[in-house]
Amino acid sequence: MRIGLVLGAGGYPGWPFQLAVLDAVERYLDVDLRTAEVMVGTSVGAMTSLLLRAGFSASDMLAHAHGDAMSSDGHHLLHEVLEPAGQLPPAFPSWKLPTPLVTGAPASWWAMSGQGRRRSWVPGAASMLVPRGRTDHGVFGDAADSLLPAWPDRDTWIVAMRASDGVRRVFGRDAHTTPGLAVTAASSIPGYFAPVAIDGTAHVDAGVLSTTHAELLVERDDLDLVVVVPPMAAASPRSVTIDAPLRWLVNAQIADEVSTLRHAGHAVAVLSPPAAVVRAMQGDPIRMSPARVARTLRATGEWANATVGHAIDDAVSSRVRAVRPATARPGDQRRAAV
Repeated sequence: MRIGLVLGAGGYPGWPFQLAVLDAVERYLDVDLRTAEVMVGTSVGAMTSLLLRAGFSASDMLAHAHGDAMSSDGHHLLHEVLEPAGQLPPAFPSWKLPTPLVTGAPASWWAMSGQGRRRSWVPGAASMLVPRGRTDHGVFGDAADSLLPAWPDRDTWIVAMRASDGVRRVFGRDAHTTPGLAVTAASSIPGYFAPVAIDGTAHVDAGVLSTTHAELLVERDDLDLVVVVPPMAAASPRSVTIDAPLRWLVNAQIADEVSTLRHAGHAVAVLSPPAAVVRAMQGDPIRMSPARVARTLRATGEWANATVGHAIDDAVSSRVRAVRPATARPGDQRRAAV
């Protein structure tokens, strides 16, 4: 099956959510998502995308997050590539950064709330009013460059925003740099992390424009299924959590992008966290305690194992129903309706 994988923004809490969902997708479809036709990564989704392209399977990253043994391939990448280079991927539990406390991080989340319609000027403009972040997170790029000295052969689109004017940059598609610079820029939350200079211009996290940028795949006619994994969304519009207003806005943005994809004939499965998973994820967007990681993995695993298959089947069958009137012979529609 030819899959387009869209991994959205969500801070560090989004990482265990994405791993548990991707593992469930792989098991249900019996596929290896490391070889997806195309990946679109925003913020933490950019890191997950590059870890997959570097050779870490979803099951290996999930096992490591649980504290279990990885496969021989995963063990090799972790202990013979990253550790000798003095780097660990930022998505692994040993990664630590300062707590935001009174920094620009809350302001950056506020900037994201300017969403609602995709790529409105509001969030980009709002993010430019946020004070410049100062926290260095070069560990992101160092880990990526240790794993991927060159850009992956398969289409891997890492999305960042040019800080000066709010313009989206899609690295790996129509903009080019190293994997390390791309992932560092893509995860530079405005107001907290320092912007990243690429070609002499500062870049930051493009989650302030869209948490997913799923509509980038609209012209890809080589895909059987698009899987969207958006940690900042909510599976139910009635979800009542402390960050519900932001999640409702993210839902509206994703619905807009997914509608664009479906009108173009794509089968799209959106795997958003339900209220129980959101409650498990909630807390500091920059740091995760082992207990919170375990709580998020457990809640996501229970939900994903029960839900992912139905969501994928519904996406594929909806696409079949949508294309049938344009391709069916006279009378086929009547038989299909009976």
